[in-house]
Amino acid sequence: MPIRNGKQGKVSRSISGAPEAPKESSAIEIAIGRQVRKLRMQTGISSHLLAERADISIALLSRIEHGKVSASLGTLSRLANALGVPFNFLFQQVSSHYTATLVKAGAGQQVVRAGTPAGQIYKSLGIPIEGDVRLEPYLIEINEKTQPHNTFQHDGVEMIHMLEGALVYRHGSKTYQMRKGDTLFFDARYPHGPESFEKVPARFLAVIGYTR
Repeated sequence: MPIRNGKQGKVSRSISGAPEAPKESSAIEIAIGRQVRKLRMQTGISSHLLAERADISIALLSRIEHGKVSASLGTLSRLANALGVPFNFLFQQVSSHYTATLVKAGAGQQVVRAGTPAGQIYKSLGIPIEGDVRLEPYLIEINEKTQPHNTFQHDGVEMIHMLEGALVYRHGSKTYQMRKGDTLFFDARYPHGPESFEKVPARFLAVIGYTR
């Protein structure tokens, strides 16, 4: 039976029927929110403009920035695109909370990398973990609309492993014919990238590593 509180005139529920306490924001949600706000301030755009570009409400953006909501990966991806940064940049403040991440088959989050040609799709396979060495794992998909692009250059090393299809990959002045099961490991400071596609669709794993 409910018990009436004489002073306030409210009905107290039994423990089994008590309303749940509001969920406290996790450290990860707070860290993501702070990073979103930091990047927004660095780019000099207003909350209204960022919300418009990411196709979300200003109220949702405010809740994300204050760590009051666990945003979906789709929402975070749109925010990253609107801010003009890779998806994993939003997690730079939370990497210390992870010692492992699991991405289920087909669930990699699509990201946009600077200089990526049309039709080449990057899917992030993990959140970078804190440490002296940073690793970025991607699943890269090639289709009939993809344009070859062999002038990528960045710090560190890179490994690609063919899963499907066939292509010719250039590194510096040399080219390598790659088919399913082949692996190429190289110094990423030299120009590199697909020279031509011999069989599409094609998919390959790419792991980029560099010191922080």
